[in-house]
Amino acid sequence: MRTGWVLVIILAVLAGCSGQHREQDEAERYFETYRKIVRFTYQNIDKEEVVEEGVDAILKEDGYTMESFNQAGEDLLAQDKEYFIKKVDEINRQFAEEKK
Repeated sequence: MRTGWVLVIILAVLAGCSGQHREQDEAERYFETYRKIVRFTYQNIDKEEVVEEGVDAILKEDGYTMESFNQAGEDLLAQDKEYFIKKVDEINRQFAEEKK
């Protein structure tokens, strides 16, 4: 019976790690999409209609709708506000520097 409990504990730990990986993967996916959107926006800063269509295309390509992308951002913000703000700021600064 002891072996059964050990297996249950191992499975629980693996399930927990798997959940953390999914959260990390989702965060990476979100920030990579955000980076693409910022890059596209900076490249087309004076073309509002082009930006709107381009952002929609980027979201679709990455498996998001505007609503699901916004929800993913809200979820990430709720999980770790400091990290989220730091990451968004880092991406924004990177493109602002490139634009100079």
